[in-house]
Amino acid sequence: MPDLPLPDPRMADVPLGLALLVLALWLTLTPRDRSAVIGFTAYGLLVAIAWVRLGSMDVALTEAALGSGLMGLLLLTAAARLGEVADQPRPAVAMRLVIGLLCLGVTAALAAVVLGLPSPA
Repeated sequence: MPDLPLPDPRMADVPLGLALLVLALWLTLTPRDRSAVIGFTAYGLLVAIAWVRLGSMDVALTEAALGSGLMGLLLLTAAARLGEVADQPRPAVAMRLVIGLLCLGVTAALAAVVLGLPSPA
């Protein structure tokens, strides 16, 4: 039986990154609390897989245990106790745009700080 070449393991990074982006977008757009909590738990598990791909097993285990498991349980419990609020108004489009731009600014500032660290950090 001939030896087949193994695929490049970095090829898993592209679908993982796309899944993280799509799930994050879906989380921000979903109107139901319970769906958002379940999506948040799945997002935490995908982030844990991303940390494994980056070689940080300790951070991956912490993210999986605390970020997905414990936070998911706490958020599901809170969503069940609060229930769905039917008449809750959605924020205006302008407000959502301002919030999105603020989040983008915070992300850019964090990226600039992380990229500005010295190499042996």
